[in-house]
Amino acid sequence: MEYILDTQVLLWLIFDSDKLSDVFVKKHICVSSLWEISIKNRIGKLPLPEGTRDIFSAVRARGFGVIGLDYLHIEKMTIITTDENIQKYDVPWIW
Repeated sequence: MEYILDTQVLLWLIFDSDKLSDVFVKKHICVSSLWEISIKNRIGKLPLPEGTRDIFSAVRARGFGVIGLDYLHIEKMTIITTDENIQKYDVPWIW
């Protein structure tokens, strides 16, 4: 099974791993999550001691696949999210 992590779940895995088990078979993140993290860090909403280098290093160290903004990827994956609004969309998801 392949999964795509939303931004919040990615941050939990990196900074607060007690919130989420690391048992998923193959995990991916979307480049838009990295973009979102970079923007929030730059405007001060997500202060990171080492800037985005911490995030990029953690993504590489954990072996996440990074995918682009292509709907074909998303149709084939289950989204791991805590966002209750996901229920509005016809996509596979878990939490």
